[in-house]
Amino acid sequence: CGNCCDPVTIDADAIDPWRDWLDYWRAGGVEDVTDSDGDPADPTYRFIAEHMTEISNEDGVVSFACSFFDKVTRQCGAYDQRPPMCSNYPWYGDEPADRIAKNPYQCVDGCSFLLDVPPGARPEGSRPFIPLTVVRSTP
Repeated sequence: CGNCCDPVTIDADAIDPWRDWLDYWRAGGVEDVTDSDGDPADPTYRFIAEHMTEISNEDGVVSFACSFFDKVTRQCGAYDQRPPMCSNYPWYGDEPADRIAKNPYQCVDGCSFLLDVPPGARPEGSRPFIPLTVVRSTP
């Protein structure tokens, strides 16, 4: 449905420490970034700098518009090159119910990914979309 991409939402705590680097990359900087331990930054941050525009920062959540998301078709134009924040969405290596417990706002109420979560662990009132497969029979 594309609702997770319109807008892309990220905890402010994950973005705030990288703001200087985001500004640097947006201004055309090319130097790779490392964290305070000298480890390379997640490539997601460069993707954010190069392809996302901040549209709001409220209640500890930063919202972005992604340049690859087509609002008309609700499709990703960079699907094969998505960064980990997109390709691992929404579970990021956790068990679905564990991730929902950590971030219950992560999936919208009708999100198909909620089918991966046991019904009792889904956010209250959620009604996940059920993907349909159409089989065409030949006469």
